[in-house]
Amino acid sequence: LPGSKLGPGPPFLPRKQPQGPLSPLFPVSFAGPADITLLVDSSTSVGSRNFNTTKTFVKRLAERFLTAAKPSEDAVRISVVQYSGKGQQKAEARFEQNYTVVANAIDSMEFMNDATDVNAALRFVTSLYRQSARAGAKKRVLIFSDGNSQGITSSAIETAVQEARRAELEIYVLVVGTQANEPNVRVLVTGKAAEYDVAYGERHLFRVPDYQSLLRGVFYQTVSRKIAVD
Repeated sequence: LPGSKLGPGPPFLPRKQPQGPLSPLFPVSFAGPADITLLVDSSTSVGSRNFNTTKTFVKRLAERFLTAAKPSEDAVRISVVQYSGKGQQKAEARFEQNYTVVANAIDSMEFMNDATDVNAALRFVTSLYRQSARAGAKKRVLIFSDGNSQGITSSAIETAVQEARRAELEIYVLVVGTQANEPNVRVLVTGKAAEYDVAYGERHLFRVPDYQSLLRGVFYQTVSRKIAVD
């Protein structure tokens, strides 16, 4: 990244440039190991067509991360998890380094089409990191959520986010649409029900007005760049 000061270490491997219209205008790079999870909302409120749009967007992010400049081939790993109601979380790809494996897993994802339980999803991902994440790796999670979750209070979300933070997870939130539960979104981003850090939120919260906007312009590049930056 322009202006970044990277410490001494092994030389970066050449970044593999994607071909065609998705060639990045804003390259991303990693100074050290990172384990990134893309947590995809698969609940009824999303709808099957929008779910398929999300899958395309998630593949773009995965490609950006896995073809980024990095200290070694295994420095960046990607997990893809989809979630719906309680007990409906599925790890489609679990900390993979190969883009083809991740892309095939995303293509095979089937829409769950049920309730929404973002707390259960967060607990599932936190457990996934405790089982499989590497010591010293950045642990970052992008949650697709508008904050609406059946029967879940802001205080309950706060508890789940704080548990994730104790496991050293850094959470980013992507809100699609205009019907978000703003108090819940703020807690997802900051882990605090009582106050909101605007500056922190600007770095960790993304918004688009509709699902088609996920695929417009360079939005996927903006998201991947903010998540990758140290």
